[in-house]
Amino acid sequence: MYGSGFWQDVMRAGAIVGIVMALSHIVEQYVMIYSGMSLSATVLVYSVEWLVAMAIYAFLLFLFAKQRIERCDPKIAIGFSQVLSYVVMVSMFAGVFVGLANTFYLDAMGYDRYVDGMLMRIDEMQCMVSKVGGEELYDDMFTEMVSIIRSSTQPTIFVNIFSSLNSYILSGGFVGLIISAILRRDATTNSNE
Repeated sequence: MYGSGFWQDVMRAGAIVGIVMALSHIVEQYVMIYSGMSLSATVLVYSVEWLVAMAIYAFLLFLFAKQRIERCDPKIAIGFSQVLSYVVMVSMFAGVFVGLANTFYLDAMGYDRYVDGMLMRIDEMQCMVSKVGGEELYDDMFTEMVSIIRSSTQPTIFVNIFSSLNSYILSGGFVGLIISAILRRDATTNSNE
């Protein structure tokens, strides 16, 4: 599994998964922060997009791991941990791409617009809560959220990459557990020997 071309496969697969997931992240952020949709429509669109993105993410990781295993000598066993490490490494590279894309997207859209969009969504949530009569329970929470958002500064490229990297290591590890259980294989023996 770790033979020739391993790192090229990891980087190629990570780049493809990263680009796909970066586009997904940009769509999610646009829908949640920058679009003019109502909160209920936003939640619906965001949820559907997230589910589709996770299915694509898992499928791509499975596909690339399967292709890597198929290129390996069938006489060699591929263990659970080998498949898992491959999937996690691909996810790590994807996380770097998503972190970079998030940085460039925030720069292009403007961090002030991002903060304004977050404050607008918090205001919409506060209005929804007040309609059902629970504003006194959550008033302190909303006030603290607004305070934190207003006092925040735009994250640096390193913060975005580190945050995305952590997220993709965890998600890749979780998905990798399932993929590893499916794709691991025992060594084949030749019956003519």
